[in-house]
Amino acid sequence: MADYAAILGFIKSGGSNTIPVSFPYDVTPFKNAPVITFGGSYGGMLSAYIRRQYPSLVTGAIAASAPVWGLPLTNPPIDAGASFVGHGMTDQCAANFKSALVLINEIAKLNNGLEYLSQQLNMCDTATSTAEILDWLQVPWFDLAEGNFPFPSTYITFAVGPGSFPLPAWPIKVACEALGEDFAVKVEGDVGAVNFEVTIDAVAVAVDWDSTSNANAFALEQVTGSKIGELLGAVTAGVDVWCNVTGELTCNDPHACTGGRRRASASSPVSSPPSSSSSDSVCTVDISVDKSFNCWEPMNCNDDLNLPNTLAQGLGNDIYWPPTAPKGTTLESFLGERGVPGEGCEMQEGLYGFPKTSDPWSTRLDNELGGLNMDGYSNVVFSNGYLDPWASGGVRSAGWKKGDDSVIKLNEEGNSIALIIEDGAHHLDLFFPNEADPDSVLAAREVEKDMIKMWIEGEREKEGGRNGAVEL
Repeated sequence: MADYAAILGFIKSGGSNTIPVSFPYDVTPFKNAPVITFGGSYGGMLSAYIRRQYPSLVTGAIAASAPVWGLPLTNPPIDAGASFVGHGMTDQCAANFKSALVLINEIAKLNNGLEYLSQQLNMCDTATSTAEILDWLQVPWFDLAEGNFPFPSTYITFAVGPGSFPLPAWPIKVACEALGEDFAVKVEGDVGAVNFEVTIDAVAVAVDWDSTSNANAFALEQVTGSKIGELLGAVTAGVDVWCNVTGELTCNDPHACTGGRRRASASSPVSSPPSSSSSDSVCTVDISVDKSFNCWEPMNCNDDLNLPNTLAQGLGNDIYWPPTAPKGTTLESFLGERGVPGEGCEMQEGLYGFPKTSDPWSTRLDNELGGLNMDGYSNVVFSNGYLDPWASGGVRSAGWKKGDDSVIKLNEEGNSIALIIEDGAHHLDLFFPNEADPDSVLAAREVEKDMIKMWIEGEREKEGGRNGAVEL
């Protein structure tokens, strides 16, 4: 942001403020020009932050899908991201998916159960464990929800998945085409407390948090004579929207399907000591930068940018099972005691000045950038798509439901707002217009344009007042 601020200061001064790099463009026409920043995801966070940090340089900011309320000290639920994944699914589709996971866990215990499941799920080889199956089947859904756009797009698959292959339009709907059918699955009990029973035909499985039991002493014969095979085929078709996005695979290899959001383990450490060749070294990690070097993880570590709203799933508020954390797990369970430094980050490559310790609670960022306090944010639109799991860390997104006002004022002046896009996934409002765009994103863009006009007019009025005249 400081680099951008230096460039903006140079431009807004008409070139009179020097910068230590060559800038071979005539910037005199842009002296005192209003500046509007745009950003999506992490870029959305920066868009809002730079307006807050440099208000004399930045007139206003569009901060799309910016999880600025996902930092630890804002106290987000550890399963907040997972709870948003099902927003684009029908209730039937979501219930069928969770029920299938439960059934799989118990069927795998039967004689020849893994062989049956592997066949029904069209796996290339017989699964060696239940976890192998359950992990694979749960990989794609966060990414499908994040990329649930109304048109084919390679954005999410290229960023975190199999490569530059387009997902279909509305991929969650496509994944639910078969999975949303009625397989006569019954779910009874307290799903929110993860204490319930799943029944399909003559097969019943009882769930108690992370364990299942055979509720009616069924055998594999009852499984094969039920609709479970059809249900498992529908689950496979749904998962293949991501895992077989090219349509070229003839069978499924669970280890070949990757995504941007992995299931968390409550027992796994959040961080571990960095690699160091010498305790006296200026650089505390060995550096080997090449074309494949990815600066994302080192940057997160360097800035202590932690977003714990995606630490867990399956806690009763989402489509997943089993829970990835014990009952009663808190943020402290993952991050450690507040105020106690961490041990750095697990990076073999990093940045010069890589810190030897870390702050899992992101205290500096919270203090510097306001946390839940919006007082320092004037002239900012925080837009979030209701279908996007990252909206779980967005301003005023948690608790929003269909039918609520999509525009929420954040201050009395009305120059900063939270904007909820009912049919939007990850910063859809910043994409190029498309004839398939839903009405909610078209309306959102109009709101954003109106806000920008208001900010610019307000700045011109202030500038005119400082110069003794106002042009209207």
